[in-house]
Amino acid sequence: MKSMIFLFFLLLVFGCNSDTPVQNNSDISTSFTLSNTSGVSETIFHSGESFDMHFVLHNFSGTDLIYNYTGYEVMFQIEQEDSIIASSIDGLGFYLNIMSGKVKDGESFTSNWRAPNTVTQDPKIILPVGTYKARVLHKNFFNNYQVPATKEILFSIVPP
Repeated sequence: MKSMIFLFFLLLVFGCNSDTPVQNNSDISTSFTLSNTSGVSETIFHSGESFDMHFVLHNFSGTDLIYNYTGYEVMFQIEQEDSIIASSIDGLGFYLNIMSGKVKDGESFTSNWRAPNTVTQDPKIILPVGTYKARVLHKNFFNNYQVPATKEILFSIVPP
């Protein structure tokens, strides 16, 4: 119990910085795309086929930006109607350590997932024919900068 209280305290200390206002900075941009496993951008895939989700955050703010996170930095999700069908963290375990990373000025942070399965997923998911929504979720990366939201992508699974 003491360790949970300590963890909560650390999250408050590192996650909240009330002295510095949050800025909407147009020099921080994001992109989210889907592609086939050959790297060609697509939104129609065959049932049983894998595909790639790509998230990129570009930092041209004029300063190096440090972020803190626990477990994972970015999570990809596949949804259908109101249900989450698969995510990039399914079946994975994480330590509850507070870690940090840095996106230097002029550089980019990238994250990718070969959907719809994780390496530990068993049995493997085969998406049936239908329409789905792909989303990327990221925690508030930086204390002082608002990261632009990424739009969800509608995609279809067709018969093989």
